[in-house]
Amino acid sequence: MTRVRPRNEWIDGRPPLVQNVMVMKSPTPQSAKVKLIKVFDRWEKKFGLTPSEVDAAWHAVRGLSNKEIAFQVGVSVATVRVQLASVYRKLSVGSRNELSYEAFCEAERI
Repeated sequence: MTRVRPRNEWIDGRPPLVQNVMVMKSPTPQSAKVKLIKVFDRWEKKFGLTPSEVDAAWHAVRGLSNKEIAFQVGVSVATVRVQLASVYRKLSVGSRNELSYEAFCEAERI
């Protein structure tokens, strides 16, 4: 299991959870990305996620902040917050870390 570092050991102000899991459990980061794309495609159909919710969740799992997601997608930070809250509710997760955990666990089953 990946050890989450204390905040003073975070890379670029973000926990390294996403990077560690992708590198450690997959032969290549590229194959991990392909698996995660499949996970989000499944979730879109299974849980009724909208394309904008999938986009916000994808960027959140990649480790981007709400502000960075808003910049990437071209929406306001408040919109990103609402989209992620909707994703959390539909997937029955409580946080960005739980979302990442569920995404990577699902990717490992593919």
